[in-house]
Amino acid sequence: MTAISCIKFTEFTVDNTQKRYHVLDGLRGVAAIIITLYHFFMCTNLAVFPQGFVAVDLFFCLSGFVISHAYQERILSKKLTFKGLVKVRLIRLYPMYLVGILTGALLLLVLMLTDLSRVTLTTLGLLTGFNLVFLPYFPSSPVNYGAISNLESFPLNTPFWSLPFEMLLSMLLFMFVKLSRNDQRVFIGFAVFAFLAAGGPSGGTQPTFLLGFGRSLLPFLIGMTLYKHRDKISQKLPNMSFSAMALLTVIGFGPFLKLEPFHSLLFYYAFTLFISPLLLCLGANCHVEHSEKLRRCNEYLGKLSYPLYCIHFVIVHLLIALYGVFSTNAEEILDYRIALVGLIASYVLAHICMKYIEPCVKRKIQVILQ
Repeated sequence: MTAISCIKFTEFTVDNTQKRYHVLDGLRGVAAIIITLYHFFMCTNLAVFPQGFVAVDLFFCLSGFVISHAYQERILSKKLTFKGLVKVRLIRLYPMYLVGILTGALLLLVLMLTDLSRVTLTTLGLLTGFNLVFLPYFPSSPVNYGAISNLESFPLNTPFWSLPFEMLLSMLLFMFVKLSRNDQRVFIGFAVFAFLAAGGPSGGTQPTFLLGFGRSLLPFLIGMTLYKHRDKISQKLPNMSFSAMALLTVIGFGPFLKLEPFHSLLFYYAFTLFISPLLLCLGANCHVEHSEKLRRCNEYLGKLSYPLYCIHFVIVHLLIALYGVFSTNAEEILDYRIALVGLIASYVLAHICMKYIEPCVKRKIQVILQ
């Protein structure tokens, strides 16, 4: 199973004096909803955003843009140290990452105790321990949820394969912005080579995990480059309405586009290298400040996106395990009606996490890191 990253999820402002890209908040939220739809419905006989895995590449591109916006000037002016950058990124990413790992571990423990998973307690402990420090652990046998086994990089919470790379890319930003122009070009050349070597949407499975670095690096650098030239790009692009931007985003993901593997790979390259940067540029050039409702809607989607990303696959695993017990249909992993229930539950839990759990955990982590 391939997942997104976002990713690749970042604060879009450093302080209240900085410009806020409201529509990029909304774009991030829409992408998170699309990856959630993809994960639930890929288990059914319905094709809803069957190419939705490409949303992770949009998140990496978004990360390059907005992290540059938030921290690049502070790094160059030496107001933000490497240690400070790591702390800021941990405070942003780790609260919901911690919640996602612990809920995934709790679910797997319950499935073990009810004989719905063959994972041993030792394996569960190792998985949890390694994952808590952003490291994968590859058990000797696949982790199963009911009748379904997998070789995912992060079997406790499948989408989390992208978050170690998100942290790593934040650290590379600190180095990259200080390089000379020639050295930056050499680094970009390496990123192109690593991207091509990854061979497609890699990272989500154990055999391809390390290739996920190549998958993530180039989109991130594309986002950084687009931020660097944002003023020139803005002058050449139309100021789209929010409704047109939203429609273009949905169409760009190919909502019902079922493709053979080779054509799916071509779509992946086209989306990562062309569609994703275009959506980013158009979103950065789309303004909703004139409408309080649109501004608040985009901000809400942005805040909801990371909790939704972190919590939804735990529900996917739970439903897969339970459906395997009660269903007699061997042709599908999940019924589409059950998937719809899971979608609603994911939204409710994500909203609760956004409002109550994430802020609480974030405050405790801030105290620890001070």
